[in-house]
Amino acid sequence: MEWFLEAAPAMNFTHPLFLILLLIVPLLWRYPRRLNNRWQGWLRTMVFALLILALSGPVLITRDDAPYEVLILDESASLGEAGRHAAQGALARWLEKRDSATKSAVVLIDDPKAVPLPVSDANRFSGVTEVIHITNPFSTSSLGDALEAAGQAIPLGSTGTITLVSDGLSTDRRWGPAVQTLIGRGIRIESERLPRDEDDLYPARLRTEPALRVGQSTKIVVAVVGRGRGIRVRLSESGGEQLAESPEFDSEGRREIALEIEPRAVGFKSLTAEVRSVSADSNPANNRISSVIAVNPPTRVLYLGERTRGGARQLSRLLGPGFEIEDGSGWVLDQETALGVVDLVVIDDRMSEQLPVAFQERLVAAVRDEGLGLLYAGGSASFGSGGFDGTPLAKSLPVEIAQQSEKTDPSTALAVVIDTSGSMRGQRMDLAKQVARLSTRQLTAQDRVGIVEFYGNKQWALPLQSAADKISIDRALGRMQAGGGTVLLPAIEEALYALKNAKTRFKHILVITDGGIESADFEALLQRIVQAKIAVSTVLVGPQAHNQSLMDIAAYGRGRFYSASDRYALPQLQFKEPSTTKLPEYKAGSFAVAARGRSGWWGEVDPASVPPVSGFVETRARARAEVLVEVADGKQPVLATWRYGLGSVTALMTEPVGPGSEAWRTWDGYGRWLARVLERTANDIPSFMFSTQRTERTVIVKARRYAGASDAYPIATILPSGKRNQAEARFAQLAPDYFEATVVALPTEEIRLSTRSVDGQGATLGSGNLLVSNPSDELADEAQVDPALGLDLEQLSAATSGQVATAQAGQGALRANTLWWPLALLALIFYLSEIIYRRLPGTAQ
Repeated sequence: MEWFLEAAPAMNFTHPLFLILLLIVPLLWRYPRRLNNRWQGWLRTMVFALLILALSGPVLITRDDAPYEVLILDESASLGEAGRHAAQGALARWLEKRDSATKSAVVLIDDPKAVPLPVSDANRFSGVTEVIHITNPFSTSSLGDALEAAGQAIPLGSTGTITLVSDGLSTDRRWGPAVQTLIGRGIRIESERLPRDEDDLYPARLRTEPALRVGQSTKIVVAVVGRGRGIRVRLSESGGEQLAESPEFDSEGRREIALEIEPRAVGFKSLTAEVRSVSADSNPANNRISSVIAVNPPTRVLYLGERTRGGARQLSRLLGPGFEIEDGSGWVLDQETALGVVDLVVIDDRMSEQLPVAFQERLVAAVRDEGLGLLYAGGSASFGSGGFDGTPLAKSLPVEIAQQSEKTDPSTALAVVIDTSGSMRGQRMDLAKQVARLSTRQLTAQDRVGIVEFYGNKQWALPLQSAADKISIDRALGRMQAGGGTVLLPAIEEALYALKNAKTRFKHILVITDGGIESADFEALLQRIVQAKIAVSTVLVGPQAHNQSLMDIAAYGRGRFYSASDRYALPQLQFKEPSTTKLPEYKAGSFAVAARGRSGWWGEVDPASVPPVSGFVETRARARAEVLVEVADGKQPVLATWRYGLGSVTALMTEPVGPGSEAWRTWDGYGRWLARVLERTANDIPSFMFSTQRTERTVIVKARRYAGASDAYPIATILPSGKRNQAEARFAQLAPDYFEATVVALPTEEIRLSTRSVDGQGATLGSGNLLVSNPSDELADEAQVDPALGLDLEQLSAATSGQVATAQAGQGALRANTLWWPLALLALIFYLSEIIYRRLPGTAQ
């Protein structure tokens, strides 16, 4: 097209193939018969030649070098009385200074609610070539539409100036493409800002957090525009129930007021914000604004406790309705335990033996790979003392268990039952006493021991007492003499009654005899002994190698059978096994704490108001952990957190509703703060993150898939609303993890969605969420436009004025002038001329 820009005028044809017919024009001289009259032949040739040229669509391209001036005049409803007068003054000045040699147009942004002016456009805009009215049924002051119409009024290639007279308050923000087009074309935009009615007080926007959950506190931010004193903002539901009200405040132009509410039911809620003021308001009709919010189900928590009685119920009362707590304390946990239906797992003072390794591995994998949240809390029965040292769960915690290794010797109560019947005289009695002495020598001061002898009757030679008194034990054994009959069962029963009340970890009955015992119902007695968690062992003294009755008693009593044939073959008796345990220090008392961590973990709670903790377990924070609360003196962490793969793990070194947090539970902010900690620890990475974006007549539903959910697919259901029936939004995959669905919707239509994700087999993952796209997200009411979202007229002028120099002098708009109709008219004239010529006298052939 460069040659068109340099040479003018120029000819072109829209249907050039018709020009081939010019080749048959010379045949007219011979067919249908040979012409002898030269003038008639030329007339006929001109008729056909002109018709063929007309059919070929000739176009004469010329250049129009005249400059263009376009005025965009804002007369929308957002203008007050002063703004309307200023707009008329700007119009008069523009008409007065307009160069008569220019071609001009006016783009008028109408106010459909205003009374029509008594004068016509021709009288108002005298000398203006064209008047364009912006008529948008959904947006009466669309600056984007006005700028686009102004650009179209200036032909391509022409220079021009657009004068924008407006207050900059557009009901939509779709001016970007039009501005970029004008900048690219080098068209300058001059602007004149009209005054806004500052005394018009109104709510301009109602903004909410993107994801609201039932029972959780959330902030609704209302943008208040205008000037006034003693202003209050009242927030209510559509039914009229007041939810919140702001304290009085003054405004000199624009204020954002945050109101806190706590949704109490799942679903879609219509909220209305109303602005009231003690000062005068120039337009009380626009003091309300409404918007719909989507309230999703509460955070789902699986509670696994053990020592805290009713812990799930107490935690539920403390946290409130924002958390749905499932008490899994009595569950049988394994690798197949369902964790995908909860957002957070709370382990509260539970021993490791109640959390099998297979379940721990499944839990840690769900945190790492699926984004599940984990809060590990507890006191004296958790961390190292709960047996978690070296477990998969311990490796995922943000703290290291600070342990002290110590050898523990569990306490034992031993009742020695010795046969002193007549058959035990001599060597057998001596062997029995030696075995008894050896057994008591193993006991320590924390153990207890007693001696019962039987000889046809039974009696306590030494009542149950501390094993530290070795002298009393030796005296009791030394007084024993053999004589009498053998009746064992009452003696064992006597030992059972004594050991039942002993407060020791292990309890043992040791029977020493030569095997000559009575026939009795030992099995029933031994069942009672075993149920009482008491073991029975037997020792056979004398030359016999074994005795079946004593062996059976030891077997039924879950003890051991020993044989002492002489003083050189005394058995090594064992009643307990010393063990080495690792115990973290659990400190009880009152310990002042210092709050740390980012403000997001505290919200409205004052960190300085945290009371002392009543008990905590000593641990050490890992390198990448964030300590939120620590003991003020020793700097030991009380609350620490970190990211573990896709999920979060938080460790609370005390019981959330147990003795360690007793002082905290009297603190007014404890419930709110603990709820915030659990909220931030819970799963914040669903399979998909859904969002909406409105255009003029569509709602685009965007779904972004997170790592770890490679086989998930998004589902969005359009819920019934107004005249719309339920339907499915069809997603298209634009990239490996990005999906989009388009819903056709009017700019004034509210779209409600239910979103979820499914796996490759169509099974639903998680519970899904509700989503709403409000018309106000894209389109504001004419009388409630937010100035903060208006078009910056000064910046617009600065961005376009520098582009004027790029247009070359002498270049103008290219104009295409069609020539087919003049050629057809000439053909008709020549045809009539031929007819007249043939009728003249002397021209007949």
